[in-house]
Amino acid sequence: MNTNHVSLIGALVRPPQLQVTATGTSVFECTLSGERQVTDEQGQLRMKPWYLRAFALGRLAEVLAKRRYQPGTALYAPGCLDYSSFDKAEDGSKGSTTRVKLDQLEPIQVPWEVEALENGFRLKGGVNEAELSGNLTRDAVRRDTANGLLVRATIGVTTPRIGRESRPGYFDLKGWRDAAAPLAGLGKGAGLIVRGAVVTEQYADSQEAGRSRTAVYLDVQRALLLAGR
Repeated sequence: MNTNHVSLIGALVRPPQLQVTATGTSVFECTLSGERQVTDEQGQLRMKPWYLRAFALGRLAEVLAKRRYQPGTALYAPGCLDYSSFDKAEDGSKGSTTRVKLDQLEPIQVPWEVEALENGFRLKGGVNEAELSGNLTRDAVRRDTANGLLVRATIGVTTPRIGRESRPGYFDLKGWRDAAAPLAGLGKGAGLIVRGAVVTEQYADSQEAGRSRTAVYLDVQRALLLAGR
């Protein structure tokens, strides 16, 4: 059985939304933000902001909406990564989105300040931790850069769901320098446990000038090869 756990502590960026689908399913959506400590290209520690979209379905969505959390509230958000694919409206090609599916959302007392920004709120600290286990869906790609070794890969994870079929997901991995070394040279099918932070990154759309898209990946901090997989 695969592992798919996410633990976040962040500030609610803006008012959450509750929508109801055509089939009658309630959907609660919100964005959380915080900061995490990273090592930059010069080997110096610095704080880097993160923003992540999260959602809940059904009864939990309705419960969370009734709590009416205010922007700037520090929240504890355990859950898992959720992968969804769709057909792009502009050309019918396949696209995908990765969000955090919430198991719960609770106010929490934190030692960090909440900063009010032009586009919402951000916690000046927080927690952004994820653990995934599964198998690589393609060979890991190694690249030696001016900032050190970079390895990219994609892990396939099957997440169990109570009373329903397990849900497959495909999550991008990116490892730098020492964290990249265990990934280098791994082939398709290799079994892994990876731990790190969930990161969003903006990039230019190669098909449409002036448009940007968002990539979500796991910034790998530790990777272990599963024996016999």
